[in-house]
Amino acid sequence: MHEDSAPLDTDDVSFAAASDVGDSLTDDLRARFKGELEPGERLLWAARSDPPVTPLAAGYYVSIAIALVCLGVGIAILAPRGNRHSVDDSTMTAGLVFIGIGCLFVIGLIAAWNNRWSERRRLSNVCYAITDRRAIVWAPEPKGDAIRVQVVARGQLRNLVRVERPDGSGSLEFSGEGDYVAVHWPPFGFMHIPEVRRVEQIIRNNLIMSEQVPLS
Repeated sequence: MHEDSAPLDTDDVSFAAASDVGDSLTDDLRARFKGELEPGERLLWAARSDPPVTPLAAGYYVSIAIALVCLGVGIAILAPRGNRHSVDDSTMTAGLVFIGIGCLFVIGLIAAWNNRWSERRRLSNVCYAITDRRAIVWAPEPKGDAIRVQVVARGQLRNLVRVERPDGSGSLEFSGEGDYVAVHWPPFGFMHIPEVRRVEQIIRNNLIMSEQVPLS
């Protein structure tokens, strides 16, 4: 066994070996990992997903500009000028329409921002583990507080692909034999983890069986 994949004895509740590869694990994650392991199964690595903050799309800035313009025009129309302290019905209607449109854009922007960060929090709560028997993914469901646990057993992991960023973090994409792994957002695997090359080596050393070439 490769020295990077030295097993972690579950009788010793120290997760130092796991945190050498993943991030620091909270007490609830320690309990989750320990509770998932079968008798005699050894934890080799565990971590939580750490998705990067993605830049806002151009459409978001366009929406901000539209909201500011509409609100500004509406306020300008309704604001008193000089000695005129009242506006006629048509002017008031136009001003209210612009303000209403601006408010709708503001509400939409707030909702989009909230959804964006809610999804990032959800992805940040995705947890991964490698044992000497399987790869495990804990993923919160998009709605509710349920957790979906997906497993690929030793010898059934296929099509391992590493996507690595310059800082050494990245993702490992893979599938299960017979395509039995339920996928809710492609691709499936360990997304946004540190030291992705090292984690790939742990998987290759422990979960991927050597292919046997038949004799002719």
